[in-house]
Amino acid sequence: MPNLERDGTNIMTQEEANSVLNNGTQVVDTINPEIATVPAIDYEKKFSESSKEALRLLDVQKEKDIEIERLIIENELLTKGKGSNDFEPNTDNPFPGFEELDDSAKEQFINYTNGIVSKATQEINKDPAIAFARKQFNTQKWETALNNAILKYPKLAESKDELLIIS
Repeated sequence: MPNLERDGTNIMTQEEANSVLNNGTQVVDTINPEIATVPAIDYEKKFSESSKEALRLLDVQKEKDIEIERLIIENELLTKGKGSNDFEPNTDNPFPGFEELDDSAKEQFINYTNGIVSKATQEINKDPAIAFARKQFNTQKWETALNNAILKYPKLAESKDELLIIS
């Protein structure tokens, strides 16, 4: 091995470089024939396939987003008590099996149902907004009927104020 520090420089002479190369160094062709025959990559095909997959994944994501949004809305409605029921009411026969009851059981069932309806109606009518709306509706209905009666019987117009007091 040549001494690279002899004149204070790291520069080798041509002979020193040749001796380093020829001293047990063998040059071997390192090109692998399998690597050298790698087929050309069809980038257009790769891009097309990648684009198709990206579009497919985008569609899947959109479907999932729509389903998530639907579930969120359904959850909000259910927490407010306005959600959909898992059954559809049977309007043809709202009480299946009623026909098979004996007469006293039918009477008890009807009385029980009427009691529930009555209690629910009383609770609903306690609401001031509903009471006001009902009063407003009744007043409007009475005035419309009175005006129709006055058109038919004009003499009623003379006692219209008395009829309004009665209502």
